[in-house]
Amino acid sequence: MNITFDPYAFGFAVVMHLFIVPWLARHFRKPRPELPSSIKAAANILLATGGVFTVTGVACGVLFTDLPRMWRLVWIAVASIGGALWVWNAFRLRDGVRSARSGSIPFLLASLPCLPLLGWVSAPTVAYCLFYDRNARKYFSNPEPADGDGGSGRVGLGVPVPVSPWPTHHLQAAKDLPPSEKTQSSPKD
Repeated sequence: MNITFDPYAFGFAVVMHLFIVPWLARHFRKPRPELPSSIKAAANILLATGGVFTVTGVACGVLFTDLPRMWRLVWIAVASIGGALWVWNAFRLRDGVRSARSGSIPFLLASLPCLPLLGWVSAPTVAYCLFYDRNARKYFSNPEPADGDGGSGRVGLGVPVPVSPWPTHHLQAAKDLPPSEKTQSSPKD
């Protein structure tokens, strides 16, 4: 296996990451809700493994010159886009998005063959933190918060709401007063 630096593959990787990094930076700056520690740990492990996947894939695409140039560019594109989706899912998990739990499964499975030692340790750890930990299961099994808490607003849908009586007219108090000379007199010609 020949290892040399390919400037074309490196330039391609730089151009791809000029688009990917700002997209991920937007998700990095969001405020984080309070989550159970097991979900935070799983998100941080997924962030780390996604970063390692991206860096390793791009480095292999740039340095391994046994592959033709076109295949190296494909290798870099797959590593960059796959790693970006991996990290994005970890950010969604840190944001408390409930669908990110099941979205983590393909990345856990991909980490086993793609990141030999790191994946063998991180995949079971993240799977435990997301699917078997008592606090995580309680968090994911509860319904989403009500509309004021940033949820979908569908909690309590279909429950009847009490209807208040018709509001009184705003001039009701004026009708109860005795007539005055100014209001009850007819206009003078």
